[in-house]
Amino acid sequence: MYSPDSLLLRLMAMEQWPTMFWRGLIGGCAVTLVLILMYGRGYPAKILALRGYGLAFATAFVATSFCFIFAVRETSVGNTLFIVSTSPVFSALISWAALGERPDRRTIRTIAIALAGIALIAFGGANEGGPDSLIGDLAALGAAFFLASSFVISRSVRPLDMTPMLGPAALMSAVVASVFVADFTVPAAALPPLLAMGLLVMPVATWCLTMGPRHIPAVEVSLLMLIEAVIGPLLVWWALSEYPGDTTLIGGAMIISALAWSSIERLRRR
Repeated sequence: MYSPDSLLLRLMAMEQWPTMFWRGLIGGCAVTLVLILMYGRGYPAKILALRGYGLAFATAFVATSFCFIFAVRETSVGNTLFIVSTSPVFSALISWAALGERPDRRTIRTIAIALAGIALIAFGGANEGGPDSLIGDLAALGAAFFLASSFVISRSVRPLDMTPMLGPAALMSAVVASVFVADFTVPAAALPPLLAMGLLVMPVATWCLTMGPRHIPAVEVSLLMLIEAVIGPLLVWWALSEYPGDTTLIGGAMIISALAWSSIERLRRR
């Protein structure tokens, strides 16, 4: 569900702060409405039960959104998704330090193979970045760190559910962005991808990523997120005729193979 995100951001072709504002406002309102219908009068109590963890999750959500949107604008989609996909490394380190979840050999092996595949993707698109690609790459690195942090936070509150914070977290990103927006106007051409992102892609994908760490380790969630690094550039290729390159296709095959191998081995153990 997250895979079309970078393509939709490219199609919108808006400045960073208005994009973050409308993305957070539309998505936050949609998710909050659904949550109110789900939980009814007990919704505020669900949020209060999360205490400081809920605020920490919302902060990580806002930081991830900011860094990702900025990175897509300042560097290539391939570079952005490659660097963001290093989140398994951060997840493993943060989970080990905060939760005592030491990664096993299978997880370490899968990270190594998958990152090698994504390194090929980055090598294939090394010349796509503009003159400001370095700052965009650093922003993508920040997105990887904050994304991994949100996974670990979601897992640390088990058996509580972080889902009630999805709406407020998205609305918080809109509030933060509104401080820096000079013009709230949305071009007509940007409206369809904006609505698709705010009403479908972001709410559903974020809900899935919030539920995932309740059932599997945060580093496993990050590993599955590597699929975005394969599908994302392919969608941009299909829609905007930006051929990702042979190395991207080879690297994508490595990622899919590594994830399949890891999943099959996990199922056999169970």
